[in-house]
Amino acid sequence: MRNHPKLGVIHKRLRIKIVDADGKSHLTVLRAGAGKCYTEANVDTILEQIAEGLEKNNPAQEYRLIEVGPGAFNFVFAGMRAPDFYADRQLDEGPVAFGIWPALKSLDA
Repeated sequence: MRNHPKLGVIHKRLRIKIVDADGKSHLTVLRAGAGKCYTEANVDTILEQIAEGLEKNNPAQEYRLIEVGPGAFNFVFAGMRAPDFYADRQLDEGPVAFGIWPALKSLDA
């Protein structure tokens, strides 16, 4: 992490770790190329994309973002979403197990 007179805080390397529900961690290190860097706006965009990916792939799980240091971030499993998360969705008939993404009824039917 350095301060640039025009760009503000810049990072040469980003370390992003995702800790899932099983306690397994997945580490990704992003390194900027020669003469390149990550600005705070770039970092925010990257973190938003990762959060959206986690939301899309694990919709029943909550993750918390923790900044561990300069250019180092952890997404830690924080628990399952509350049952009222599903209240506004139309569910197929039959039992729906909490923690499993329910099948949504088609709105065209």
